Amino acid sequence: MRIKQNSEQEAAAIGRGPRSTRSNGTGSNDENEHPVEQGDREKNRTDDATDHAGFGEPPALGVHVTGLYFLEVATAHEPGEDAEGEAGDDEAENTENENEGASVGGKADGLSVGGWDLGHRWCSSQGGGPVPGTLEHMPGRVGSMLEAAIIPEILRAVSPGPLVVRAFQHGLPGACHILAVGKASGTMAEAAVGVLGGQVRGGGVVGVDEKCPTLTLRALWGDHPVPTGRNVEAAREVLACVEECRADETLLVLLSGGASALLCLPREPLTLKDIADVTGALLHAGAPIEELNTVRKHCEVLKGGGLVRAAAAAGSQQVVCLILSDVLGDRLDVIGSGPTAPDPTTFAEALSVLEKRGALGVSPVVTALLHRGCDGIEPETIKPGDPIWASVENRVIGNNQLVINAACDAFKREGYEIVERREGVEGEAAEVGRTLACKAMLLRANGRSKVAIVWGGETTVTVGEADGKGGRCQELSLAAAILLGRHDCGAGFQPAQDAQGAQAGSLHHKLMTASQGTEFPRITIASLATDGRDGPTDAAGAVVDETTAATIRDAGIDPHTALKNHDSYHALKAARVLLRTGPTGTNINDLMVALVG
Repeated sequence: MRIKQNSEQEAAAIGRGPRSTRSNGTGSNDENEHPVEQGDREKNRTDDATDHAGFGEPPALGVHVTGLYFLEVATAHEPGEDAEGEAGDDEAENTENENEGASVGGKADGLSVGGWDLGHRWCSSQGGGPVPGTLEHMPGRVGSMLEAAIIPEILRAVSPGPLVVRAFQHGLPGACHILAVGKASGTMAEAAVGVLGGQVRGGGVVGVDEKCPTLTLRALWGDHPVPTGRNVEAAREVLACVEECRADETLLVLLSGGASALLCLPREPLTLKDIADVTGALLHAGAPIEELNTVRKHCEVLKGGGLVRAAAAAGSQQVVCLILSDVLGDRLDVIGSGPTAPDPTTFAEALSVLEKRGALGVSPVVTALLHRGCDGIEPETIKPGDPIWASVENRVIGNNQLVINAACDAFKREGYEIVERREGVEGEAAEVGRTLACKAMLLRANGRSKVAIVWGGETTVTVGEADGKGGRCQELSLAAAILLGRHDCGAGFQPAQDAQGAQAGSLHHKLMTASQGTEFPRITIASLATDGRDGPTDAAGAVVDETTAATIRDAGIDPHTALKNHDSYHALKAARVLLRTGPTGTNINDLMVALVG
C-alpha cells in the first residue's frame, strides 16, 4: 500500500547529537506490551513464493563507523569466498542457548536466492525453529508432537527471510541503502541483500539479540523494552546512514518488532533517563502498545514519521518500508512507533495517556514538553495528508495471521478439526488462559475429541507491586493449568460465552454430573511468543495439561500463589514444561492453542 501524508515541520527539527562510542548497556528484557483491539480485521497477505533466480550474486560486505556497522558493497564473490573487510571472517555456526543448556539453531533446509544460501544464518530463524529437546518435560504424546514437529513447522512458515524475498518478486528499481531495525533486522537484511545484490550501496542494521550470530552482516545491539545509551547511539548512527542515501537511491527500511525501543533519540531537552522512566512506568501500569507509542512518538525524533523527515532533509526521493508487524491490526503508526508512517495522534493524546496511567509525575520534563506541544510551541509529528508521503511506500509482509494459518494447517495435517480460530485476542493473560481452558473443557464435556482451538494475539500482565518473574504466555499457561487441574472455573471468574452462547462456567456442572467412569481425552494448552522470548525470561512460553498444577505442587510451589505474584516462570520451570526455542529471528505476536485428545 502507498501511504501519502504531509508535514510542515522543518528539517531543522531533526535532532542530532555527537556520535559516541558504543556503551556497555546491559540487555533488557521483553515485555507484555501489545494488547490491541479484538475482532475481525483486514489483513495484508503475503504473495505466493516465486522463482527468485536471476538476482545475481550477493555483494561482499565491509564495515565502518564505530558502533553501528554499515553495509558497503564491494566486488561480488562466490558463496564461501572471503570478501574485503571483515565479511569473510564470519562463519555460520550452530549455537547453544546459554540458559540452562537449551539448544537453538540448526542447519536450514536451504533457501537459495541467486546462488546464495540464506539458510544457516540467524539461529533458528532460517533454520526452521527450535530443534527437538527444547521442552524440558513434554506433557504426554501431544506435548511431544508440539515440541518436536508442530512448533518448528510453524516457525519455519513465518520465517522473515522468505517473506522478504517474496516481497521483491518485482524487484526494486535502481540502487538502494538498507536500514533494518528490530528483532528480525538481521534476518530481513540478509535476505534483502541476497535478493538485491549489487543494487545495495550501503546501509545499517540495528538489532536486539546479541546471541544470534551473523555470517555477513554486523549490527549494533540495542536494549528492549526500556532503551539504554546503546539505543541512543544506534539512533544517531541511523541518521548518519540516512544522510548517506543519495537522491537517486531508494532508502529501503526493514522494520520489525522492537524497533520503537531501538530507535530512541529523545527530543531536546529530554534525556534518555526521561524516556526510560516514562517507558518503564507505562509498561508497569499495563499500558497497551498504542498508548505507549503515542507518548514515544511525541518525545522522540525518529518516531511518528521522523525517519522520513530525516530522509527528506537529506535529499532522499524514495522510501520503501517492508514491515513485519507485531501489532494486531497492522496499524502503521503503531508498528515501531511509525518511523515511516503518518501519525494521527497528538500531544494532547500523549498527555492524556500519562494522566490515565498515573505517570504525569514520573518525569516533569516529559510532562512539560507535552504541555508545550499542546500549546503549539513544540512541532507536531507528521500528519496524514502531508505531501512528504507521496514518495513513501509502506508494505506489511508478515503478521500474526501467518502464525494462525500455519498452526491451523499443521494441526489439520495431524488430524485435528479446527473448531475455533480467532485473531486479535487481547486482555489480561490469566483471564485469557482460563477462558481458553474452559472452552476446551466444555468441548470435551460435550464428547468432542481430536479438536483444536487456535488463537492469535497478544495479552498483557498488569504487574502492580508483585515481584515475580514471568511473561504473558507463561502467565496464560499457568492460569490454564490451574483450571485444568481443578476441573472448575475458579471463584469469581466470569468466562466469555462459547460459540453456542452457553456460559463456560456451566462446565463445572457438566463435569460433576458426567459418568464417573468416563475417561476423558487429555487437554493440552500451549502459548508461544513467536520471537522466542516471553517476558524477562529465557522461555518462549509453555505447554501444560491437567497434570501440570499437581506437578508444581509436588515441587513445593503453590500455583495459585505463583499466579498471584506473577511468578509463572518459576512455577512452570518446576513442572519442567517451559518451552525454550531460543531467539527465532521473527516477532509477530503470540500463538495460543488448546488441543482436546
